[in-house]
Amino acid sequence: MVLDAPHDHDHDLAGATALLASLAPRIRAVLAHSPLRVPLGRLAVMQPNPARAHVLYVEPDLRSPDGGRLRAVCDLAYGAFKEAGFLADANRPLKLHCTLLNTTYRRPPPGQRRAAGRIPFSFAAFPQVAGSGSNLGAWTVDELQICEMGSWAPDGAYVRVSGCDLRPEPGSAT
Repeated sequence: MVLDAPHDHDHDLAGATALLASLAPRIRAVLAHSPLRVPLGRLAVMQPNPARAHVLYVEPDLRSPDGGRLRAVCDLAYGAFKEAGFLADANRPLKLHCTLLNTTYRRPPPGQRRAAGRIPFSFAAFPQVAGSGSNLGAWTVDELQICEMGSWAPDGAYVRVSGCDLRPEPGSAT
């Protein structure tokens, strides 16, 4: 989900942080005080033509019990941010995914100049992977974060502004 640029004080990062903090008790209730461990399954690309793809991602398995809990937590947060007017495009559906490759950050081979625009890759060139039911294991989701788009931490990740801890409180796990 992409937050809208701030138009007023209530819709800036501080407002988004306050809204996320206010959702924490409801999120913890959805999770029922147990860890959220989501299986990652099918590999896919965002673009309609897999021969000229720019974003490779893996989908969480939403059919699993924890996948359903992930969906419920994300729907709760998405609905609250949408209702509060924080979304850049309120009609854009939420797409749960984990980006593995984005050609925005792709570099040309040594000695070659960067071509104008993004350099696509062919996901269709890997028929054994394209469209298959991949299994990348189950991963623990520890936090729902608000990150500043376009900012980079030393490790290359987006800069975290705030978050909601999804781990069970000590002694509360079922």
